[in-house]
Order: sequence, then structure tokens, then C-alpha cells
Amino acid sequence: MIAPTQSQCERRGRVYGTLGELSYDSRTITSYDFGSGGTTVIKVPEVPPEETEAHGGGDYGLTRAFVKAVEAVDHLGWEVGKAQREFVGCTFEEALRSHATVFAAEEARREGKVLGWGEWWDRKKGMV
Repeated sequence: MIAPTQSQCERRGRVYGTLGELSYDSRTITSYDFGSGGTTVIKVPEVPPEETEAHGGGDYGLTRAFVKAVEAVDHLGWEVGKAQREFVGCTFEEALRSHATVFAAEEARREGKVLGWGEWWDRKKGMV
């Protein structure tokens, strides 16, 4: 998903395998079988409008997952890390590192150099 494109905030992709390929976007999933030459198209069910706004519904989904995680900690006595993994899919630290990886890659691209992740991460953490 990228912003500056004709299909802004539309999730799409293609996966190739030895027996066929899958392609998908926000509306359909298409399967192509190399052996038979057959194609199957599955329509993705419509979702309520509030779930399609703001990053293709990602903001809504993340907010809903966050609220469920908070409820599990507050009302069910779950450990924070368990609730984060169960409902959000990662811990806060993992989310932060994954975003930082993109910033490190962009810095390397812009400056035309190879960065050592550990050194880069330690330097950035020291700035906070």
C-alpha cells in the first residue's frame, strides 16, 4: 500500500508459486492455476464505510484491536504483551522497530550508503 498512486491506499499484491499465482486488491482475489489454465475470482465482501476510510480501513482496524487489547488487560487481567500480540499482532516495541527499519532504509537510500542496523538503532534511541 502506497500513497502516491492512481489507486491511493488500495491494498494489492501478487504471489507466485510453482502451481499458480494469486493476485489481490481491495475488491477481488484472483487465483490462476498454471496446470489447468483456469482462473477463479473471489469478490471481497463489502465493509461498512467507516472501515474503508483512513488508510483503507487500517486506522479503524488498528483502533478496534487496540481497544480490545486494553479491555483484555483492564477487565481480564491479561499481561500487556499477551494482549498486544493477540489483538494488535505485535508489541509496541516490534511496531516501533518495524517503522524504524523503513526510516533507516530511506536514510541509506537518500545518502547512498549502507547502514549497520544495530549502530543506527542505538544512535536513534539515544536521541529520544
